[in-house]
Amino acid sequence: MEKETYTILEKNVRLSESKIWGYQRNYFEQRGQKAWLDGEVPFYGTSNSFAANTQAELVISLLDDLPTPKRKVRIIELGAGTGKFAHLFLSALKRIRPELIDNDDLLYILTDFTRSNIREYPIHPALRPWFKKGILDSALYDLENPEDIRLQSNGSPLSEEPDCLYVIIANYVFDGVPQDLFEIGNDRLHEVRVFTTHSESFWIEEDPYNLSRIKIRLEERIWNEEPYKDPSWNQILRAYGTAGKDLLLSFPTAALQCIATLSDLFRESIFFICDKGISTLEDLTPTRAQGPVEHGSISTPVNFHAIGRWASNKGWQVWEDTEERDYLRLNVYTPLGSKLVNFNREYGRINRTLSLDDYVYLRRSWNKLTDNVPLRELISCLKISCWDPTVFLMFYEKIINQLDTDPLDVSQIEALKQGLSLVRQRNFFDTEEDLSFALGTVYGKIGESSEAASAYRESLERYGDNLHTKFNLALCLIDSGEPDEGVNLLNELRAKHPDLPMPSLAPVRNGNEKGNVFQ
Repeated sequence: MEKETYTILEKNVRLSESKIWGYQRNYFEQRGQKAWLDGEVPFYGTSNSFAANTQAELVISLLDDLPTPKRKVRIIELGAGTGKFAHLFLSALKRIRPELIDNDDLLYILTDFTRSNIREYPIHPALRPWFKKGILDSALYDLENPEDIRLQSNGSPLSEEPDCLYVIIANYVFDGVPQDLFEIGNDRLHEVRVFTTHSESFWIEEDPYNLSRIKIRLEERIWNEEPYKDPSWNQILRAYGTAGKDLLLSFPTAALQCIATLSDLFRESIFFICDKGISTLEDLTPTRAQGPVEHGSISTPVNFHAIGRWASNKGWQVWEDTEERDYLRLNVYTPLGSKLVNFNREYGRINRTLSLDDYVYLRRSWNKLTDNVPLRELISCLKISCWDPTVFLMFYEKIINQLDTDPLDVSQIEALKQGLSLVRQRNFFDTEEDLSFALGTVYGKIGESSEAASAYRESLERYGDNLHTKFNLALCLIDSGEPDEGVNLLNELRAKHPDLPMPSLAPVRNGNEKGNVFQ
């Protein structure tokens, strides 16, 4: 057996001061939005219609609770990544409370520390309309090295305004920023230092994929009863030391510093934190400890328990999901002194009925549905998902199959028609699958030729020239009262592709047949 050889990158360092966080930043700076769009970093759990709708409902219940309604609302998303959550969130607000979207006093601010992401936001096809409306802005903001949140639209720093509520959203953010590691045994607190190595023959320090090549080992345990300058952090650690249990816990240094900084800057604020992590003391025992996960970047479970204790010690209101969760928790923290009755009720309802974690597992179960699932059941699943585009694409072939084989039910077709409009509004144009084409085909199947033609035009604009799409567009134009344009397009296509069929310009329809729509 060969002896393992490796190169030492660092020894005996605090986890929060390790090189891994520099590699993490380098990964996101170099990969930009491709980190998510190429499937390297998972983000569906918090960037889906259900998750966005859940947080939108919470924000609305919060606004309804405030004794004197705030004239202005500023929503600041940390680590916004692709910007998809913002699009879905604003789409949900538009559906639930349209007057908020039509009000100039609402501003949603996408923040990220990578300049490439900030440059992408205003030109993204799904985000551009929100920017044009003036409801969306962006700002370069590095929560590890905080400076002013300076708006890209006018260069001015975002500062506290009177009569303004600040909602700070952090989805899948705090699991990827610096934290420390502690061990408690025999009622003594020890700081756990780390030791990182790699086994590569050639090492490039700036390679974005270095995180997949290093090993993190736990090294020395240093007895340290006062590891931090901040007494509020040491207070939490001392409480762990007197818990009477052996514990192995992360300590969310960057997360706590970020929350403290922003709450000082915006006193009328509330923090929505959605991430994987733990909220109970029992989850901190060594037998239940969860290590980091590498997927292009690196993520570690967030110690929500520590964040909750920090907030409670400051007299804040805290809402914690303490149910058994495998994947996601949505916790909320605020220094607001108002009694938030509606918010409390809505938060409780979410966790009693269908939490974000529950939804993730429910959606996975839908992959097991057979091809002959009735249309009514597919529509029910889509409603639960808040007409999520990813779920629609999952069900696309099944929907087509049902429309082709079963008699059409007027109520189901009406529900499908209304839902298709919501799916289209939520389209973020971030999948290889052409959602616009799929929407056009289903619209055509249910006799909505004008909507189908519009969707096919969008498909050609976003995904480029395609024979099938143009053929379908021509048929829908003919069927929707624009025969001249449709016939001209068909003739143009047949000149290049003589084998294309020439459909009847007045197709005979029966109950569930849409003979003028090409699949």
